[in-house]
Amino acid sequence: VAAPVMLGADPDNLEEMFRAKTLQEAKDWIKSRFRDIDFEMPLLKITLKDPDMLPYQSKQRVTVPAGLVASAEDWVEDALKSGIIKRAEYNHDMWIAAQFFKEKPGRTNSRGHPEVRPLVNAAILTDACQYPMYWLESMPTVASAGSAVPSNSRKFVEIDIEGFYNLLGVHPESHKYQGVWILGELYIYTSCLQG
Repeated sequence: VAAPVMLGADPDNLEEMFRAKTLQEAKDWIKSRFRDIDFEMPLLKITLKDPDMLPYQSKQRVTVPAGLVASAEDWVEDALKSGIIKRAEYNHDMWIAAQFFKEKPGRTNSRGHPEVRPLVNAAILTDACQYPMYWLESMPTVASAGSAVPSNSRKFVEIDIEGFYNLLGVHPESHKYQGVWILGELYIYTSCLQG
């Protein structure tokens, strides 16, 4: 909630403002505010604890249930258009994880198929990464942020603007860590993975 308010949203009408927007409209609003204040999000660089570690490459190439294949194909088409992923050619230095999809109950995409959430099992990469500890120790969790709101507050609404993990771009030097198999094809995420 704090970030949209800092970018100029009306704190008293935040829920109403974002409820009326589609996910894309909300993303566009935040991106335009970033441009207005001349803020550029730095691209994430991934650093391994052991730079000589051999890459992990999942052998699972098809991880989509038959009932969600059309939805997964729709998601891939949209993700390619928006630049979240790009097609990749295999090489031995790539880290490759399997991607799977979970249906969002009761929601359909623009083509009438069930809407899906893409999830990547990047547990091995996560364990291999070096973390900037000052970020981890200084950032509040959802629970700690919620518990810090005074009990006599006029209004407190927890808002999840889903899909915003895709706004954090990954530096091209780190794309080799972002490989995924989707429907038997190899892609690279140009933004953060969700899993």
